[in-house]
Amino acid sequence: MENNTDSLLGVLAPILEAASPEESPLLLASLERMAARKQEACAEQTEDPYGKAGLLDCAARETAIAAQLEALALGEEANSNFHGTC
Repeated sequence: MENNTDSLLGVLAPILEAASPEESPLLLASLERMAARKQEACAEQTEDPYGKAGLLDCAARETAIAAQLEALALGEEANSNFHGTC
């Protein structure tokens, strides 16, 4: 049985493979920002304060990762203050 991750990878793999090395960081940054928006939307729907805080923390990390990828794509020095996992 295929899980959601396998299904998502099946959709994204050809897109990522077709992207040039210059486009890849911006494409990944867009995906990170989409994930952040989804987590923020989920946080708005939960009444659990711990769940909400966790989702918002993850969204913030996704946004930080996107900013670093964008900086990489633009040849700027990425902010090294990002340390975390979601």
